[in-house]
Amino acid sequence: MKFTAAATTVALLCSPLVQALPSTIPHPGGGAMLIRDVARLAELEAMHNETLGELQAGRFTAVDRRSGDISSSDIEARNPLALAGFGGMFLTKLGGEIGKRIANNLRKAFKFESDEIWFDTGRCRASFRTQGGGNEGVWSYDKGYDYDHPSGTHKFDAGWINPANTAPPVHYYHDEGVGDFSVQFTATGEHAWSGISGTKKCGFEGLCNPQLVFYRDGYTLVLNTWQSQGSSAECYYSNGERCGGLCKSGVRNQFSSGGMKWAGDCAIPCYSEGQLADS
Repeated sequence: MKFTAAATTVALLCSPLVQALPSTIPHPGGGAMLIRDVARLAELEAMHNETLGELQAGRFTAVDRRSGDISSSDIEARNPLALAGFGGMFLTKLGGEIGKRIANNLRKAFKFESDEIWFDTGRCRASFRTQGGGNEGVWSYDKGYDYDHPSGTHKFDAGWINPANTAPPVHYYHDEGVGDFSVQFTATGEHAWSGISGTKKCGFEGLCNPQLVFYRDGYTLVLNTWQSQGSSAECYYSNGERCGGLCKSGVRNQFSSGGMKWAGDCAIPCYSEGQLADS
């Protein structure tokens, strides 16, 4: 049985209209890099493929913000997204008590001390942009870096070729504060990649809905951005209890020359967060 995006606790990104996103593009940063080492790329690609297999098989732990307990998924018995208090974040390759302890530390780390956690400079963050099915940009932020000055900037034009028959490309990066991570845009206006359960079409011509994977020593963390959409208004009026998600994504300019511009911003785990030493 597969889990579906329809079951996520919050789905606030349905409107095709322009979302409330910053009007500027971050300036280039210099503290992160595209991973080019052949041996390391091979390791990360193997870990990425294994991670997707674990997710498809239901072998993961959902990070639950709403309770003190973290439950490993039994995909036949419960909907895993119902466990996810901010939706869309999963821990793979570790189970049992160790997995629960790491996930519990992550739950504690993601405190909603801001109505817009995806812009909180006290957190590690990521931003992503696409236009017209390509022309992608990914920005990473270590703690303390403001929106206009990211710790890492990666711009490229690598569209998803033949999406009906191929997997979308995966891009691997390293940021000192975030660690090794990958970005894979999972959908177009006509296709949602079946290699990841619960993907959703964009609703416009272009690329959207990246999956972020963070590679740790012995385990991986996964953030399905489209399943972790937040609401600053709900966060404010609920005193941080119903923030909905770690990300805010949407169309930024639907009339732009060269194709529609789509953008998103997320709070993401720093490399130092979620370690057993924090228990």
